[in-house]
Amino acid sequence: MNDSSKFASIQTAIWWNHDNKNYAGVEKNAFDLLVLLGYNMQLSKSVSKHIRKAYFFYDKAEQNKKKREYFFTKMNGCNIKIGIILGINKRLPVYYGKWWICFMKHKYLKVAYYLLVYHFFGFKNLRKIVAPILCGLFILAGLFGHNKKNKKMNIFFLEIYWAIIIRLDIKYFVIY
Repeated sequence: MNDSSKFASIQTAIWWNHDNKNYAGVEKNAFDLLVLLGYNMQLSKSVSKHIRKAYFFYDKAEQNKKKREYFFTKMNGCNIKIGIILGINKRLPVYYGKWWICFMKHKYLKVAYYLLVYHFFGFKNLRKIVAPILCGLFILAGLFGHNKKNKKMNIFFLEIYWAIIIRLDIKYFVIY
């Protein structure tokens, strides 16, 4: 299994564990993804707990429309903590939360927009203008494969996504 396959398999496992409300599985897979990205064990453990909480609050927002904004705020708080711990661009957690919210509301054009913006800000080298566009599109295609419960399609597009990230040596980048 090459590196992009490993990343794609872990990413897929995170999403499938989330579908099954297996938050411990989400946390374990997030930890594995972070370690594979090169983060140390302590940082990976801390971030994976916040990823678990973000997914939990996302589900709470989905289940409770009256308190949706409250749970979105809690979810975004987790994303911001993740960004601070990882030391990434301050805008990334904000855009990350926005695409999650739009995804829940089935506003897929906005999902595409926020994923593209997320990737533009996630790439430090702006000369690589095509890569963020491709990554945004491939992660979106992976999400649609996931929504259709098509694991092969999901993994196929995520392998391409992670191959780009790996090829450009963007080790600090994380999408969960």
